[in-house]
Amino acid sequence: MILAHVSGAMSSFVSLVFMPLQITLHLFVYTILPWNHNKESTMALLHFSSRVVATTSCAQHRLRSFRVRKLSNTMEKCSDETKESVLRLIDKSKNAAIDLLSNILHVAACFGLDVNSFSRRQCFEKIQNSLMDSPAGLFSEIALRLQVYTSLLHVLLERDTDGHSEASGLSATMRSVFGVFKEEVHRRFSSELENALDPKVVEDIDTVCSAAAITLSFHTKLFEAFSRTLRMYMSGKAGKRWRFPSVEWMGMDGTFMEGLTTIRPCQDVFDIDGENFGRCKSVPKHYDFADSEEKACAQALSKGGPLWYEEKK
Repeated sequence: MILAHVSGAMSSFVSLVFMPLQITLHLFVYTILPWNHNKESTMALLHFSSRVVATTSCAQHRLRSFRVRKLSNTMEKCSDETKESVLRLIDKSKNAAIDLLSNILHVAACFGLDVNSFSRRQCFEKIQNSLMDSPAGLFSEIALRLQVYTSLLHVLLERDTDGHSEASGLSATMRSVFGVFKEEVHRRFSSELENALDPKVVEDIDTVCSAAAITLSFHTKLFEAFSRTLRMYMSGKAGKRWRFPSVEWMGMDGTFMEGLTTIRPCQDVFDIDGENFGRCKSVPKHYDFADSEEKACAQALSKGGPLWYEEKK
């Protein structure tokens, strides 16, 4: 009897002492942690959407305003037929790059439509690394190829006494907003590219001319392939990414039913089949700054560095 009484008294004492700690612990686990996760994921999605839209819009505006007036002295030695072909391919590859940027912008604006959406936040968390990681992320790879492309244009065009071409500003913009090429890497790459297209090195102007045309054609096909890949990824692999059902207490990170029933969040955001496969199920958000080259580029360059080449902490 005495032992039972002592045991009961001790149990009551322990409960009395540790009850505040239990309440605090439950408050932390079921309220503060979910709320903090909600806040971080919402801010990450907001940052991603606005920055990608600004970056791609700026690059698009600069590409659209880019015009070729004269080829380099080396390319001017090519046959008239080859020069016409090179000029056509520059225009065609430029349009393919603009279309590719439009597809990237579409994805970002789709996420930005409602950054508080549980499905959008969960979808972004599942695919963020596949898009943004360097160097294997899809967007990082596209950023690299766009910088290579504009460096190629610089080599193919006439330059002034300071070494600037009509594509110099375009190339500088791509380096600034995408940031995959460091300045020293860009200079070394451009030098090697010039040597590869130098008739003094190759000793055959026909080979140089053909190489330029083939390289431009390759970039056109590459940009078109990237556009298809992005849509296929959003409808395929992204759509298949899944999460464990969870109970979101007090709706701190999604409602009870959203946490319990949302298994493949990307399928709630992007179409997985039909003519619109890989496209947003809703009309993507429109960012007013994207309509202006000046505003888009100012927004893209105002955050202290390129978007998808940020060093991980």
